[in-house]
Amino acid sequence: VRAIADVHGTVVTGAMDAAVLCWDLATSTPVQSIYEHSHWVTAIVSLNAAHESLLSSVGFATGGMDTHVRVFTRASDAQFACVAVLQGHTSGVISLSWLQTDTTSLLLSGSWDGTCRGWDVATQTCRFVLPDHENGVCVLGLPNGVVITGSTGKQQGNQVVDARIRMWHQVSPSAYELTRTLTDHQ
Repeated sequence: VRAIADVHGTVVTGAMDAAVLCWDLATSTPVQSIYEHSHWVTAIVSLNAAHESLLSSVGFATGGMDTHVRVFTRASDAQFACVAVLQGHTSGVISLSWLQTDTTSLLLSGSWDGTCRGWDVATQTCRFVLPDHENGVCVLGLPNGVVITGSTGKQQGNQVVDARIRMWHQVSPSAYELTRTLTDHQ
C-alpha cells in the first residue's frame, strides 16, 4: 500500500498493483476495486467540501506513477467512478493536497518531474506550475493561500543532498512566487 485516505467513512487505498480499493471497515472487505491507473497508485486525497458541492458528490483524487491525476465521485449506484483525468506531469505523481481559501479551491499535485501543479478540478485545467525542484515533490496547501513544497533532493554518491522546503505566495490568480527556502534536511 502506497496511499490511504478516508472518504466519508470509506477507507480508500492505492498500491503497487495499480489498483484503488474502497474498503468497508465493518466487514474488513473491499467493496470496490478500481483499475484506472496503469502503474502504481502513490497518492490519494479526499475531495474537499468545495469540490464535493461543485461536483454534487463525495469523492477523492488519486495520483500515480503513470503521470496522471484522476478524480472520482460516487455515482448513483454508490460506486465511485472516474470523472476527470488531469494530465500534464511528465513523471509519476507522488503527492496530493488541497489549496482552499475564500477565493481559491485547487488540487495540488507533486511529481517526480520536479514540479508542483495547481489544478482547477471543475474545468480540468492546470492553473499554475511551480518548477525547478530537486526530483520528487511533496505538496501542501495552507488556508492562507501559501503553497509549501518539499523536494526529495539529489543523489550524490551514497547520500541524498539538497532536499529543500519552499514557501510560495500567490501574486496573481495563476502565478506564485518563491518567498522562502529551508534547507535543514539532509
